[in-house]
Amino acid sequence: SLPKSTISRNIARLESELGVRLFQRSTRQVTLSAEGATLYDRVSPNARAIDQALADLPDQDRELRGSIRITAPADFAAIVLSELVTHFVARHPGVTIDLVLSYRLVDLVREGIDLAVRGALRPLVDSSLSAKKIGAMQFHLFASPEYLARAGTPKTPADLRAHEWVIFRPQVSATIFSGGRKVELEGKGRIVTDDVTFAREVIRQGAGIGLMPSFLAEEDLKDGRLVRVLPKWIAQAGALYVVSPTTKQLPKRVAAFRGYLLEMLASRFKE
Repeated sequence: SLPKSTISRNIARLESELGVRLFQRSTRQVTLSAEGATLYDRVSPNARAIDQALADLPDQDRELRGSIRITAPADFAAIVLSELVTHFVARHPGVTIDLVLSYRLVDLVREGIDLAVRGALRPLVDSSLSAKKIGAMQFHLFASPEYLARAGTPKTPADLRAHEWVIFRPQVSATIFSGGRKVELEGKGRIVTDDVTFAREVIRQGAGIGLMPSFLAEEDLKDGRLVRVLPKWIAQAGALYVVSPTTKQLPKRVAAFRGYLLEMLASRFKE
């Protein structure tokens, strides 16, 4: 809530006192210098600790206030997080939520992220992160009723070789399981994408069989727009986690949102 000119003068004075350049400036953008990034990494945990200590004082307003920065895959955010975020800000008018939607692995500390939602096939072991498991995430095979009426419904994994595939690029090959059996699949298709939401759309349109996370197909299954192929077989399974930097003591608003997220999704992504 300060004018930009005031902030600029304060930064210039700090740079003069320290004798280093904290920002690289051009006509188009301002970015942290290496020295600025080092200083930020060192002092930001202490600044957050002060904020947390003040927030925890007994005479402070108990209403949650402030911004929460969250990163998540775009498809998960659109289908799952959108409703939860809407309800949370309605219940807490003092909170704002800034969503960074990306499939890339965001550096939480460097980009000032409070929480991340991440899917993983193996337990997360990064010591710089605190991860709390939301629940199971499974991938299944789906197709539209129109495609199956035209091309036939596979009865066994071997039947899949004769079918057209829509390929979500990280899942070009996969393993499916049923009981103690497993089968390696190598999908071949004329439509390849790195956006799973786009993959879902073309599968809906009858382009072929595709591998998707089950949450992405929930509504389409109910409405009959998609059918699960080989329903007794499960493609690779992983887990969803809500992640935060271990260097950060969670402010009340962030801890409250994390708790709300875990509570609301516990049944939806149960083991």
